[in-house]
Amino acid sequence: MLCLAEAEANYFAGNLDLSLELGRRVTAIGERHGDRDLVGYGLHQQGRALAALGDIAAAVALLDEAMLAVLSGEVRSPLVSAGIYCSSINVCEAISDIARAQAWTSAFEQWACSHGAGTPISGSCRMHRSVILWLHGSWTEAEREARLACPEQNGTVAMDAGRAWYQVGEIRRVVGDLSGAEEAFAHAGRYGSEVQPGMALLRAAQGRSEAAAAGLARALAERPADRLARASLLPAMAELTTTAGEYARAQQVVAELDELADIGPAARARAAYARGALHLADDDPVAALPELRSAVRIWAELDIPYELARTRRLIGTACRAVGDEEAAAVEWAACRSIFARLGAGPDVEATDALLADRGLSPLPAGLTEREAEVLRLVSGGLTNHAIAQSLSLSDKTVARHLSNIFTKIGVSSRAAATAYAYRHDLA
Repeated sequence: MLCLAEAEANYFAGNLDLSLELGRRVTAIGERHGDRDLVGYGLHQQGRALAALGDIAAAVALLDEAMLAVLSGEVRSPLVSAGIYCSSINVCEAISDIARAQAWTSAFEQWACSHGAGTPISGSCRMHRSVILWLHGSWTEAEREARLACPEQNGTVAMDAGRAWYQVGEIRRVVGDLSGAEEAFAHAGRYGSEVQPGMALLRAAQGRSEAAAAGLARALAERPADRLARASLLPAMAELTTTAGEYARAQQVVAELDELADIGPAARARAAYARGALHLADDDPVAALPELRSAVRIWAELDIPYELARTRRLIGTACRAVGDEEAAAVEWAACRSIFARLGAGPDVEATDALLADRGLSPLPAGLTEREAEVLRLVSGGLTNHAIAQSLSLSDKTVARHLSNIFTKIGVSSRAAATAYAYRHDLA
């Protein structure tokens, strides 16, 4: 039917409001003619459009209604039933509602058994199972399931094949197999799957920051209204811009993440992490710590160990910045243990470097690393504006740093601060 095809096409084209309206029409037509397949499909179409628009509660309610129609046998078409299962699970995965995703995946697997093992439907089941295993930290099993979902194994439909290869790429990226990740992302792209944000994070790991930023910018530009898609892309953009010292752009990204935080707990955790990382980069570890601890609580509740470990590592860095070396060591040791258990080789190496660096003498007077850097530039005769340009900071931030430095070292002039720097080998 034309209305059904248009609803599908507009959804994938990003015309979400029109897709939602067409889904309502399909539902109404199905109800008018007593066609439960059409009713189920219309509910599923409305649900995934609403999810992309960010109305998660309404989306889940509609998808649950469609799922009940499948489970009760009202929906008879295998194609419609599989679509409803996949859309429901996709939304659960996107909002990190892992318990619901597991329940629907189990139901999907039981339903798929009646349609024969080794079919495209069983491939979809494997892909969803892989995502759950990945989130919970069982990466070896997750990659195995994703590889079994790839098309040469069972004829998986192109969309699911692309997602399966993307999943393989993400796992290979975090374990440090960068060439394997690149190969997997290339396969995903050939099947029409979006390869961001994974490809951008891969490019960043390869030192190709411009390519990373360009890929993310392109993906975001293609999805101006899709809140779920943007919520998955923006954390990587926040990380890239913060690392590059592009603080004005990073603040814009973090502000949008804050607006998307109502999607669910994972979105709140990502927003809090991004805010904390930005505060830390701007040399405000005191402001960073509560944000990062909020993110840790959410990741612990969701049982997503990799994100938990990444956040604890940043908490350790913030603790060091405020002079609490013991707390920093505790956080780094804890996150290293998690990274090692997961098999996240690059993260283990990065954390080992932090632990090895712990033997350095702390800076005098409780100065942070950034404050010591500002003091060194002051002792070199630079003005506040020149320091701001050198460190990619605002003049206001440099003035705040200088005020904190004067207070900590007990001076009231740049000349006295310069003398202090020379006495303590900070010049």
